[in-house]
Amino acid sequence: MRNLTTRRFIFPLLLVLLAVLTASLTYWKVRSVLDGSPGATATGWQGALADEDRHLVTIIPSPPQSEAVSGASFSGVYRGNPDRKQVALTFNGGPVPGATEQLLAILQQYNVKATFFEDGAQATAHADLVRAASTAGQCIALQTASPSSPVSFAQALSAGAITLRTITGQPPHFTRPADGVFNRKMTDAAQALGLRTVFWTADGGDAPQVPADTIATKALTGVENGAILLLHDGQPQTLAALPVIITQLQTRGFALVTLEQMFPLPASKPVKRVAPRHPKAPTPAPAAVGTPVPSDQ
Repeated sequence: MRNLTTRRFIFPLLLVLLAVLTASLTYWKVRSVLDGSPGATATGWQGALADEDRHLVTIIPSPPQSEAVSGASFSGVYRGNPDRKQVALTFNGGPVPGATEQLLAILQQYNVKATFFEDGAQATAHADLVRAASTAGQCIALQTASPSSPVSFAQALSAGAITLRTITGQPPHFTRPADGVFNRKMTDAAQALGLRTVFWTADGGDAPQVPADTIATKALTGVENGAILLLHDGQPQTLAALPVIITQLQTRGFALVTLEQMFPLPASKPVKRVAPRHPKAPTPAPAAVGTPVPSDQ
């Protein structure tokens, strides 16, 4: 009886130790690539992760990537073309009444277009702000919350896309998971809806209470060709830092573009319409000359 009790105690303990060991190995595997440690042969830190391990990583921010990361069923974008002097300003967390209007005014003042990742529920509550951004030529994309389950995430993603299409008249083409946390099932669900998952190259770090000059310095430090810059709607300090960020980027010669401009959508091919073919009716033979025409009796 004592041996049985001991076994019942040891077996769960072994499972816990195994889980801790697995998590530790995954962490140091990622860490070695991030630090550029000897023996790290992956071309990017994403390459060190199996698809099933990607959900363990929070990307805040990601290292610069010159190509879209792709795996067995993962597809995400971290950076545009490194040969083009472009930067995409992106704003999470909107729309926010009282702040989004100011953000749009600043972008209009500097004649800049950006990408707004809008939350579906907030977009429904403040559709006028989403519509105003779209009318101003800003790119409207979908921000998704962390999933409670794969099914609920797919449903929320679909509902959010429908909401934005209803408001703007155009379907969104890009999505971004909240806080950059993702897994394979999330990106699969996005792909199935025709949405491209977009993360970021540089992060302004515009959390509450962070001074505007700190936000501007951090944002500008991480920018390079093809950079996707993460900022947030609804932050007063971001509004204060934005003119500095824009003018400095323009002074450096960067073109500020939307994600649709950075990643042009493939042009749809016109459908060639072919008239249906119908079998020709047989042509009646002409009556012979002098042949009487039979009459109905």
